[in-house]
Amino acid sequence: MGLIFKDAKDDQNEAMYEQIHLGNTWQWRYARIRWTITTTILCIVSGTSIAVADYAIFKLTEYSGVIGWILG
Repeated sequence: MGLIFKDAKDDQNEAMYEQIHLGNTWQWRYARIRWTITTTILCIVSGTSIAVADYAIFKLTEYSGVIGWILG
């Protein structure tokens, strides 16, 4: 909060910021690239899972896929 009203929470925050080591530009870039790759992989896996579920619903039931199942 400040120098006058510094408490244990401020000390914990300082210790946390010292431990994460994200002060350098390359570390932020690495974290952003890692997040982008992880998000891309998760989106591809999610899309594939939805496509497989849609195909299974289409083949195994009389519904016309996920949208037809939800709206029907």
